Amino acid sequence: PLIYLARNASRLGVIFDVFATAKKAVNLSQLFNLIAQSGGRCNVYEDKESMQELPEDLYRSVTDDAAMRGVMRIRTTPEFQVSKLYCLSAQPMTPLGEKDQVVFSVNLRGSRSTMAVDLEFTQPEGFMGAVFAPTLQIAFRFLHVYKGSDGRMRLRRALRLSTSTYGTAQARSLVQKECDAAVVLKVLFQKALLAHAETGSDEASNMLRDWLARLVRCGPRGTSDAAKSKDSNKGPRMQISALSDYPSLTAFPRLIFGLIKSKLISADVTMSPDERTSLHLLCSTLPVEWLLTCVYPRLIGFTGVNDPPSRELALCMKSVLETDHRIFVLDVFSQIFVYYHSTNVNYNEIPAPPESQVGMVLSALCKDRPIKPKVRICKRDSHTASWFFSYLIEEAPDTLDITNTNTKWG
Repeated sequence: PLIYLARNASRLGVIFDVFATAKKAVNLSQLFNLIAQSGGRCNVYEDKESMQELPEDLYRSVTDDAAMRGVMRIRTTPEFQVSKLYCLSAQPMTPLGEKDQVVFSVNLRGSRSTMAVDLEFTQPEGFMGAVFAPTLQIAFRFLHVYKGSDGRMRLRRALRLSTSTYGTAQARSLVQKECDAAVVLKVLFQKALLAHAETGSDEASNMLRDWLARLVRCGPRGTSDAAKSKDSNKGPRMQISALSDYPSLTAFPRLIFGLIKSKLISADVTMSPDERTSLHLLCSTLPVEWLLTCVYPRLIGFTGVNDPPSRELALCMKSVLETDHRIFVLDVFSQIFVYYHSTNVNYNEIPAPPESQVGMVLSALCKDRPIKPKVRICKRDSHTASWFFSYLIEEAPDTLDITNTNTKWG
C-alpha cells in the first residue's frame, strides 16, 4: 500500500520527509519506498545532543529547492537506448527499452541533486553503419519550488532541455582515455547500492571487484621484469598500476577500494539499519564532489586549533602516530570527527572556537550541504576514539594480481 501511496504522492507533488530518533528501532526500511519515491529525505538522531539540530533541519526541509511533479523524457538515436535510470524517485511512464525515447515521473530535492543513466546498444554492431551521429536529448519539465530573494517560498513552471552529440571511436583505448571518471563513479555507486539492497554486502563487494578486474583486463597492461623472468609462459602480469597510463582511470582502484570499505556497502555491524536507510537516501542524489567524500573520507591535521591545516592525509594509523599534528578533522560527509590525539588538551579549546583555524574549517565543510553534518568530538584514551579510528581504512595496494583468488583487499 505504501508503494501506491508514494506513486500517487509523487504525481501530486507531495514529498515525505522523516525525522526519527535512533534510541529505538523505527524500521525505516518499511518507509523507504514512501520516502524515496516521493523524493524525500530521512534524518536520524542518535542522542539528545544531535536532536538539537532538529529545528534547523526542519527549516532546511521546507525551504530547500525542489522539483515537483516532474516529467523527464530521454531520447536517443536508434543505435542505443536507456537500460536503467538510477534515481529513487523516478517512475517509468513508458517501458524501458522502448525505441527512441523513455519517459519518467521524477521528484527531486535540492538544487544540486543528480541522477545517473545507464545506456546500452540496441544491436551488437553498436554504432557501425549509423546514419546520424550518436545523440542524447533530455527534456525535464517540472514545478520549481524555491525561496525568493524576499524570503518567501515561490512556485514557477520550468523546462530544462539538453541535447548532446558525441563522436565514435573504433578502439576501446580511445574511450578509456576520454572517460569521465565522475560519471563512472556515480553509476558504480548506484549499482553498488542496488546490489547491496537486493543481495547483500558480499554481492555488492564482489560486483565492484569484478568490475575492477574487467577494467584491468580490458585496459592497459603492465609487465614487470620480475614477472617476466619468473614465469614467461603465463603471459603479462596484470597490474593495477598499469592504469596510470590513462589519467582518466588512475583514481578508480582507490575509489573502488573506498566503496568496498565504506560503511554503506560493507557489512558494518556498528551502523543500525535505520542509519543505513537514512544514509542510502542521502547518498542516492548527491553530486559527485560530495559523493567522493562519502566514498573516501578526507583527513587533515592541525598542530593546534589556531595553526593552519595540513594537506590531505592518508587514511592510516601512520598519519596519526608519526606526525606532529595534535588535532585531526575527518570528514565522512554525514559526520565530521574532530579527534584530539594529545593528552595535554586545553579544554577551553573543546569544541574549537568558531574564529580558530579548526572552527573555520568546520564551518566551511558544513556549508551548503543538504544536511548539517554531525560534529563529533573524539579524545585519545576514550571510547570515542574508536569512532574516529573506524574510518582509517588501509590504502589500496599499488599492484594486484586479479587472477589470484586469495588476494586480500584490506
